[in-house]
Amino acid sequence: MNTTLNMREETIKDIEAELDLKAGENNRLRAQVGDLEEAMQDLYFSRKGQGTLKIELDSLKADNERLIALLKDTCDYAEMDNEEIMKAAAKMALDGKGTKAIDDTLSANLASRGIKDPKQKSATDRLNNDWIPTESVRAINKIKEK
Repeated sequence: MNTTLNMREETIKDIEAELDLKAGENNRLRAQVGDLEEAMQDLYFSRKGQGTLKIELDSLKADNERLIALLKDTCDYAEMDNEEIMKAAAKMALDGKGTKAIDDTLSANLASRGIKDPKQKSATDRLNNDWIPTESVRAINKIKEK
């Protein structure tokens, strides 16, 4: 039994030594993978050009600012600040509902502030907010009659 115990202890020592070697090799390989990933990023940026990437980012930022400004000009988003508009857009993108998500977000936002939903307008409100002014329609009808 002592001989068997000694043989097993030797085996355990050999396995532990091999485990230490494998752990060192594993750490070395992880470091090498990190270096390769960094080199790949550098290669990507050098092929694309940092200037090009910066131009794209600046353009996207400017587009976002313009879109937010346009949304603020609408009656639906006029009361919201930039952060609320961005949250609504992020929610819409995550939900994948398209314009329905915008409508739902707007309705929820208006309801939380105690504002009547603009979609629930009375008949007179809808008449007052037509796309084409009445005078323009009359002018078009006069031209048709001539």
